[in-house]
Amino acid sequence: MPAVTIRSDCHTARSDLTTFSADSALLPAERRKPKDKLPKTQKGYIMKKFLKSQFGLPRGAFGWLAGKVMAYNNRERAAWAVALLQVQPRQKILEIGYGPGLALQILCERCPSASLTGIDASIVMCRQASHRNRKAIAAGQLSVQHGSVAQLPFADASFDGIFAINSLHHWPNPPANLLEVRRVLKQGGQLTLVEQPRMSKRSGSELQQLVGDRLTHMLRQAGFDIINLSSRVMKPHPCIAAQAIKPSQKNDRDCRHVYSNFNQKGDPL
Repeated sequence: MPAVTIRSDCHTARSDLTTFSADSALLPAERRKPKDKLPKTQKGYIMKKFLKSQFGLPRGAFGWLAGKVMAYNNRERAAWAVALLQVQPRQKILEIGYGPGLALQILCERCPSASLTGIDASIVMCRQASHRNRKAIAAGQLSVQHGSVAQLPFADASFDGIFAINSLHHWPNPPANLLEVRRVLKQGGQLTLVEQPRMSKRSGSELQQLVGDRLTHMLRQAGFDIINLSSRVMKPHPCIAAQAIKPSQKNDRDCRHVYSNFNQKGDPL
């Protein structure tokens, strides 16, 4: 409600008027208890957490800006990841968590005969990636969709290859979500997971070992066979890639049993 100005004395000069607010239970402004202010350290933490969340699930104007930053800073990583895929003509490839669509753009340029699909949980990134790759979409080479890795809107064995660049640690439930990824991958199809830790005090060699071990463990538990682990020195930390194949469907039931009761987010890499 709007503030109401009331004259405390009809003979009081205008400069001595007392201000009241219905929202403050009609207490004079000078007697109103000031709101508690957050410490600077807590403000910094909240802002840092907010900005980090915008890179995990971009939304609104800040999310749009985060997408632009990712497209500018991550070109080297995206190009390296695409080179690892070794996509063949007419293969069907899926990217999970495409962000601003940079890797899809590079892949469209390098493999014009491949059929590409992307899915991302952020509607802001869906729009940004669609704009970046509008020519490929218009040509029917690329389909950009909004959705979650927890429930991929694709039939079983739909893709020859699947990849994710620095998005695994943002998945709702990485170990269980890998089973959903395995479902839509063809037998003998290849999954490539690329991770680059951003904020860590560990050395490059420690990060390579730690991230490589975690990726290997999760992939094996989900029924994949590891075929390659590689890394590349980048700023601010090394980039690690784990590549695996789906050998057969015989382990599907066992893998689902392992994670049937798993309902918590995996540790960030």
